[in-house]
Amino acid sequence: MEEELRVKPPQTRRETTKSPKRKSFFRRYFVFILLLLVILLALTSGYFYKKSRGITSMNQKEVQNLVENVSAIAVVPTDETPTIATVSDPEVLKNQSFFLGAKKGDKVLIYSVAKKAVLYDPVAHKIINIAPLNIDTEKASTTQKPINQ
Repeated sequence: MEEELRVKPPQTRRETTKSPKRKSFFRRYFVFILLLLVILLALTSGYFYKKSRGITSMNQKEVQNLVENVSAIAVVPTDETPTIATVSDPEVLKNQSFFLGAKKGDKVLIYSVAKKAVLYDPVAHKIINIAPLNIDTEKASTTQKPINQ
């Protein structure tokens, strides 16, 4: 009986290691995953950009409506857009005479150029108080005295 010697054919590289197969998977889908991440990032950025633009335009419309309502009742500067503040806690402000009679939700229109402040109740559509605004725009100069020893 003749024994046949079977020679095994040399194993190919794919058969010996599994890492090239794994590399080919990542190489194949790397571009797809990267493209998906870029699209996701672009959509998220667009969403937040539109949302921030919507808030800004809504606030401008609110300010414009508020100024129109106040200007129907009292004379306010028309050449300046006021800074708007909302009274959130009238108890904290009760010590200030300007805020006497203020309620939660009242609006303060601050005209810094005209140096005027208006306290307005949007629910009752009434002006509660108008006062001059004292803003110190100059920096207080500090002088340093030498220390005598």
